Amino acid sequence: MTGNIERYRDNLRDELNGAALYAALAAAEADPLRKDLFLQLSQAEEHHARLWREKLAAAGVHDESFVPALRTRLLARLARHFGPRFVLPTIAAAEFADRNKYAAHSDAQEISAEERGRNPGRGRAGRHARHTLDAPASTTGAVLDVNGASYLRT
Repeated sequence: MTGNIERYRDNLRDELNGAALYAALAAAEADPLRKDLFLQLSQAEEHHARLWREKLAAAGVHDESFVPALRTRLLARLARHFGPRFVLPTIAAAEFADRNKYAAHSDAQEISAEERGRNPGRGRAGRHARHTLDAPASTTGAVLDVNGASYLRT
């Protein structure tokens, strides 16, 4: 059970960092459609965080404090100063790397399906809105498919 509690805590922190980062991108985004998309992604991450909070509560762990990680704070600050498109390639790479993070965990199959883009989810446009954001970074372009999967292109 101790191993599960640590995994739940790690997953909760990851989801809360994702929610904080997407909220920061929304705050820095001028385009209303992109802003709304980032807000929907933040809400989806919050929904995922609730799952891990519930699992922790069921295990007798309550009141998990949260402070965004240094990486989250740094990316948020860069987005504020240079715009969300500046950090999207980094976020896309991280999302792509984490796409199978929950696949081996039977208690996270719904999230796993969403992360891999196989479950349309709920909400205004699904848990992860089905849109593509072009994110140019220097001479490299990146696409963030925010249906839980991410793809980089050059």
